[in-house]
Amino acid sequence: MLRIPATLAIPLVLLFGATDLLGQERLFPGRGLFPTLLAGPRDPTTSATLLGVFRNPNEHGEGVEVEFSIGSVLPVFLLSTPGAENPVVVGIEAVAFARFGLQVLQRELIATDWAFAVPIIWHHGAGWTRFRYYHASSHIGDEYSRRFEDPGVDFSRDATEVLTFRQVHEAVGAWVGVRYGYNVHPESHERWVLRGGGQIEATVGSGTLPYFLATDLEWEQSAGSEPRIEVRLGTWLPSIGGRRALTVSLNLLSGPSPLGQFHGHSTTQLGLTLRGNL
Repeated sequence: MLRIPATLAIPLVLLFGATDLLGQERLFPGRGLFPTLLAGPRDPTTSATLLGVFRNPNEHGEGVEVEFSIGSVLPVFLLSTPGAENPVVVGIEAVAFARFGLQVLQRELIATDWAFAVPIIWHHGAGWTRFRYYHASSHIGDEYSRRFEDPGVDFSRDATEVLTFRQVHEAVGAWVGVRYGYNVHPESHERWVLRGGGQIEATVGSGTLPYFLATDLEWEQSAGSEPRIEVRLGTWLPSIGGRRALTVSLNLLSGPSPLGQFHGHSTTQLGLTLRGNL
């Protein structure tokens, strides 16, 4: 006889009980219900980026670095019937970033960033609104720590966020949001983050790849008065399985470093990125 542990039995009863009661929820709906933005240096995507860093907050100084990320989103719970006009979906997001310095032969790991989030996305009219719990942490690389005798900092953030996106035109979209960090280290004080941006998607002509231009702007209370701005110019690669999931883009980022271990220190970097919304 199959026995279910009590720690699992309660959430299972609540989950399937709610499903039977409301008759409208659906588990693991389509990924199309989780839209993604075309710009944002710490969004949950899988990517590989070759970077030229000109203002470098780490001790390696100016030079070439590479950054890899592994991330994805998973819609878990649809709070409306399939095909509803204004669906609401709950899911999870996770991503890990690793930055390596190519200024030395050892190709050293500089730092890693991790993020986990539980978003609720409400689709409405010509756009959507995302509410989410967000956790981020960062750790210094072992090789970097030994070389420069830098133990790093205990960097982490717990925050709540709301961000809304609107399709202004068939090819133009814009977003604005605010994030409140209520558990912040090492500052130990609450912090506000403001975010905004826009994107343009276009097709040059029949048989050509669609291109896009996207800009993301973020200002964080604890990172000084300079905002971080990222600009991406790129194209969608041919579809895989009927779905366009890969982009290649040229990127410019200027402002406070997105690496948590160098939070608040300014950087300027140019990059070539292969990015997938997997």
